[in-house]
Amino acid sequence: MKKQIILALALMIFSISAFAAGISDVQKEYLDGNLDEALVLAKKLPENDETLYYLGLIYIKIGNYPESRSYLLKIMENFKTSPYYEQALVKFADTSFLENDLPRAKQLYRELENKGASFGYLAVVYLRLAQIANKEGSWQARDTYLDMLRAKYPDSAEMTLAQALKDDSDFFTVQVGAFGEKKNATALLQELQLKYDAYILTERKNNLTLYKVRVGKFKDRKLAQEASYQLIKQGYPARIFP
Repeated sequence: MKKQIILALALMIFSISAFAAGISDVQKEYLDGNLDEALVLAKKLPENDETLYYLGLIYIKIGNYPESRSYLLKIMENFKTSPYYEQALVKFADTSFLENDLPRAKQLYRELENKGASFGYLAVVYLRLAQIANKEGSWQARDTYLDMLRAKYPDSAEMTLAQALKDDSDFFTVQVGAFGEKKNATALLQELQLKYDAYILTERKNNLTLYKVRVGKFKDRKLAQEASYQLIKQGYPARIFP
């Protein structure tokens, strides 16, 4: 009888250590960017809260947002006391943000915002709501959320991104090219100026200088969208900022 008990305990300890090693391997492969390997390893593990969370993260990185939501939803429904629960709520909202479904993303982030001080990830929520407002051209709402982030979470990692967002101008523009050589940007600028109100924005980061060729300064995103469609039809790459 004692031998059976010892054997059972040994098997339990072995299985626990094997599971811990499996999670550790998933984390390592995920952080190293080996997403296919991380996915294979994660799918071999029992579906507890940690495994489900990493499956959600992996599918976000892969770009399969519906599949990511399916795993995150399992945490939200079945593991409400889990340390991964609040993170899953944020990542679930992030999938809509990354799909550029701004109305749905805004709704989800506002639901999280309404949780108030009890919610541990408000810094992320404030940043996301500011980013959405920026994309919508709601400059006052953007600045309000950035001010809230700065006041409540001045030392958060989100503040770095918030500062870049704060530096955005209060208009939409269409970027047609970005160059390390000014002469290339100038050549494109001269070509565009025959038909458009084009200009060069010079950005310096560390030892790198980029010359960004942009068209127009629009208060309405629809006008910027129309300009981008026209540029694409003429063979130019076009991307709306912000």
